[in-house]
Amino acid sequence: MYASVHRPARLPRAFWLFAIAIMLPWAGGFLRAQPQTPPTAARPDPDYDMGMQKLQEKAYDDAYDAFRRSRRADPKSTRAIVRMAETLIAQDRGEEAIGLLQVEVRTNPADQELGTSYARTLTRAGLYDQALVHLNQMLKATDLGSPAAGEIYLRMGEAYRGKGDARSALTALNRARDVAPNNVPALLMLGLTWDSLGKKDQAINFYREAVKLDGENGTALNNLAFAIMETGGDVDESLKLALRAKQILPESREVRDTVGWAYLKKNQTDVALEIFRPLVEAEPANQNFREHLALAMDQKDDTSPAAEELKTLLRTKVSAETEARIKELLRSRAQ
Repeated sequence: MYASVHRPARLPRAFWLFAIAIMLPWAGGFLRAQPQTPPTAARPDPDYDMGMQKLQEKAYDDAYDAFRRSRRADPKSTRAIVRMAETLIAQDRGEEAIGLLQVEVRTNPADQELGTSYARTLTRAGLYDQALVHLNQMLKATDLGSPAAGEIYLRMGEAYRGKGDARSALTALNRARDVAPNNVPALLMLGLTWDSLGKKDQAINFYREAVKLDGENGTALNNLAFAIMETGGDVDESLKLALRAKQILPESREVRDTVGWAYLKKNQTDVALEIFRPLVEAEPANQNFREHLALAMDQKDDTSPAAEELKTLLRTKVSAETEARIKELLRSRAQ
């Protein structure tokens, strides 16, 4: 399944957890491959380092406290505030993250990292027009040929894509690419945008270019693998790509779903079933996971009453009742 960058505006927990995956450099998402400023000598910051460790461990309260201490020790530091916001997001506290960044942006309007972090958070909250207003204000004060402008155009493309305005998204993303041709996040977003328009071949071209530039980007590997299968391409290549993505993003259910889909395409039904079952049990409301499990069960040709009931429920409209029964059936079949 595609690892997309857009989710509904309600700020569901799964959405924000995915947002973390593309905001943190250690997670292998979009930002990990962006052009970086050459490193400069910095003072040791054990509180910040502790915060990053605790954030990876999902010890969010400890992470937030560590980042707050780091910020107090260096009030001019931007990175601690950004990580504080990410920690709030991981706890399904997106509105608080927006408020935190909003105050900081008003205090430091020229801070590029704060500004783009604020815009990303607004976009992921579904506040697309507000994000675009902010980004356009940033653009007016930025050299249009600079890497900073490329980052702003990228975030504008993300916001336009969230709004469903693919044409404006492509315009902004192409500008980002013009400024920084090797910007992997821009290439990924271009791929996703063309994908959403049903232009799979164009999407594959951009995914391939992203993988060529950054072969360790799990999102690019996953999306390329799935798109190749969607167009009837080489399943062996897709499986290889998906398995590499799984090594990089071992906790991603979307990547595991892509691996399972490749095995199903290769008629290794039992392997696919072993992958799909825990995915559906973990997220019984996920329609993609449900449909893939149902298709694997069809391919297995299990016509027992329990299997037939499960397949019917998997293709039934999601409700609390169907989710509970699906989990019950899956557990009984695993015994």
